[in-house]
Amino acid sequence: METDSQTSQSAGNEVSQEIVLGYVSSVFRPIKEGVEVEQSDTDVEQRDTGGEQADTGVEHADTCVEQADTSFEQAGTGVEQRETGVEQADTGVQHA
Repeated sequence: METDSQTSQSAGNEVSQEIVLGYVSSVFRPIKEGVEVEQSDTDVEQRDTGGEQADTGVEHADTCVEQADTSFEQAGTGVEQRETGVEQADTGVQHA
């Protein structure tokens, strides 16, 4: 596992970043005494949301398949109309 880290000082705060497997985890530590703020938890929540969007895409694919089935049903209805036309031709022969 490769790890790169950087530390710098800016506006009275010490900022360190650690890059592990393409994800960035930043920790802000005030040089004065204070509270540390971690952003790595927020990154994890964003990745979970991306998974939900991928599932939504699968549902759209299912909807497209249902539309294709509807097209087949319409083609079947057309065949029934042709059979009705044949019955009318037989009736015409009886009148003659």
